Amino acid sequence: AAALAAFLTLTFELGKDAIAEQVLKVTEHLQAELARIGVRIVTELDREHRAGIVAFDLGSVERNREVAKALEAANITVSVRYSAGVGGVRVCCHFYNTTEDVDRLIDAVGKFAR
Repeated sequence: AAALAAFLTLTFELGKDAIAEQVLKVTEHLQAELARIGVRIVTELDREHRAGIVAFDLGSVERNREVAKALEAANITVSVRYSAGVGGVRVCCHFYNTTEDVDRLIDAVGKFAR
């Protein structure tokens, strides 16, 4: 209960606009870095139509699962999701994530993108 109270206090102090802006900042950095290393982004790129979720695809379910396992081993939480044959590695960015967190993820994904 104490952790929930602390979390709620923090979110009210920051405010929903600041939280939304931080989430979009981190997802924009993630999208830019994925594009830089040549990874196909599956989710919507337009800022008006997205949230903190970014999905990318390395070309096959097997490769996506491999990178997800490597990220898990590096203590980076992602999931592999597909619906109607479309999907990939799903990254959920939150207001507490930083661009440095994204850079760690990109370093790991970059080894698979080459």
